[in-house]
Amino acid sequence: MDLRLGITPVHYCTGAGSDIINGRMETFERIDAAGTQSDQLTLTVNVEGISGYPEEGAVLTWFEGYKETEVLRIGSFKITRITPRLFPRQLTIVATSAPFTAEDKTGFKERRTRSWDGITFGDLFREVVAPHQLSSRVDPELDGVVMGHVDQTDETDTAFLSRLSAEHDAVAKPMDGMYILALKGRANTISGKTMTPWVISVPADNKPGKSCFVNCELDQPSRKATGGVIAQWQDDSTGAMHEVKSGTPPYRKLPTKFVNKEHAEQALKGTSRKAKREKRRLNLDIPGDPNLAAETPITLDDSFPNGMAGKMSIDRVVARGSRSGGYRMTITATSPV
Repeated sequence: MDLRLGITPVHYCTGAGSDIINGRMETFERIDAAGTQSDQLTLTVNVEGISGYPEEGAVLTWFEGYKETEVLRIGSFKITRITPRLFPRQLTIVATSAPFTAEDKTGFKERRTRSWDGITFGDLFREVVAPHQLSSRVDPELDGVVMGHVDQTDETDTAFLSRLSAEHDAVAKPMDGMYILALKGRANTISGKTMTPWVISVPADNKPGKSCFVNCELDQPSRKATGGVIAQWQDDSTGAMHEVKSGTPPYRKLPTKFVNKEHAEQALKGTSRKAKREKRRLNLDIPGDPNLAAETPITLDDSFPNGMAGKMSIDRVVARGSRSGGYRMTITATSPV
């Protein structure tokens, strides 16, 4: 499918305070990332001459698209921070898809110290997430991974889960009332969302300043990457340190010391997966399209030169728009695995 573009961008929200926001919105920025960052919406609103403001904790449902083609529901965001400005009279409203508010009733932002022994990754994930009133979705490939001894040391739950998932080239993030644990490239599949592949083309008259302008930058860090990887694990019964390797010399050691051979091998597998996924990285500047999101598969067709064409998976989307009618996206994408 090609990008579905129209002429007249549309962006608005529903929910408490939406009448003020929609009538006075100056700009918006929405970040959708396939990593540790929760999806975030930032709105700049003109409040000259009014006294009633949106309130922290209110839930907004956000929509984007074009009048001539389609307007899609992007998702729900809870207002977590409101910053007033004297001149010009504006509010900067930050809302996130994660359940983080100033009250933090479930203690998501509290630092904790605790340990587990002989637990699987899936069971650990569900135990940590359960008190925060979110349903858990776990990638089957990660669910049964035996973690051995695991320490959460003066970390928030979200930082702890993000650290563990990074070892496996995985995503641990809240989205739409769920908390997802999935290998990168699979978060939408695990969440139940449809992943429709999209085709991006370079327009015939591709000039800066035109609404259809497309720009692309290709980075291939794998050309500079050489050698293999070593993961170390310690046998608790003897105190002996062991190593497992992947690739060929020269080797680099992972900084973490793992608790058993299985966990070390899983870390090597994640490192190898990440290296393959990041062998090609693209940065795209394109017209806004509400169908594009983190984890969406895209294909750059043959209109792209210099080896840029091919299949990719979106890691991060930053959508921006303004009252003047602009609607653009900056996309980071890597090779699918």
